[in-house]
Amino acid sequence: MNSNSLFNVYWREGQYQIKVKAYYYQEFKDYITPKKHAHHRVEIMYVVKGECEILMKDISVVMKKGEFILIDADILHRLKVEENRCRILNIEFLFQKKFCSFFTIGELVRHMPALETFFSIQKPFVLLKDKEERLAQLIRDLIKQLDDLEIGNDFTKQMLIGQIFIQIANIYNQSKKIEKNPQDQYVMQAIDYIHQHYDYKLTVEDIAKEVSLHERYLQHIFKKQTGDTINEYLTEVRLNKAKQLLKYTNIHITQICEYIGMNSQQYFSYLFKKHVGVSPRAYRKEKIKLKANKT
Repeated sequence: MNSNSLFNVYWREGQYQIKVKAYYYQEFKDYITPKKHAHHRVEIMYVVKGECEILMKDISVVMKKGEFILIDADILHRLKVEENRCRILNIEFLFQKKFCSFFTIGELVRHMPALETFFSIQKPFVLLKDKEERLAQLIRDLIKQLDDLEIGNDFTKQMLIGQIFIQIANIYNQSKKIEKNPQDQYVMQAIDYIHQHYDYKLTVEDIAKEVSLHERYLQHIFKKQTGDTINEYLTEVRLNKAKQLLKYTNIHITQICEYIGMNSQQYFSYLFKKHVGVSPRAYRKEKIKLKANKT
């Protein structure tokens, strides 16, 4: 492993943070890098539009919109773009002795199991897809900070860099699960959709359409992977959100059912007592009492 590698354990054992040294957008057409080159910095190339090809030793990788490649330091590579235009967002970074009050990379790794898994892979490159473009938005937010377009400081930049790597690690770990069992992809999509739309009047049919699967098949693989039916999982998500609202807000109990996608106050109270053991009103009183005792 080269000394500049992202995966060098030295960076995680010492007091180091990530420092972005270069970042830029560039659009290419009918282009190929004259010869293979390498940087002493780690590089992220994110395809914003179009399609390109990355050539490395005995390897050719094609990337399309929403895909990105993380190329480790000192890895020879070459960019090739044919007739169709390709717009790329490029970020290059290295490790530097701790220079602000945010966590070091080692501290982040120790607190985030997904990061620990990612930083142990030791690969020359990692190719991944940013399906929901969350990573793209984090990178754009970081660039605004680097360009001083928004109020911030080194702490803010390090926080965004930490979020970027947490997102990359999550994408990587999910991709590994899907490789082992392709059904996981559909279950994860269904779970994500539930968490983003629990406040709607959701049906299993709605969720199956969203992930492009037959309703019965989705039910089958969802139960197999999670141990719950889709409706059981949805109910659990809604009731957990209801408990948060009861504990941390003053929203009236009669309105909470609307916040969690249930039209009937009576049915909400019935389900809550069945699963939690007390009524919503009793749950709120109990939590208020606990808070008062702590103060």
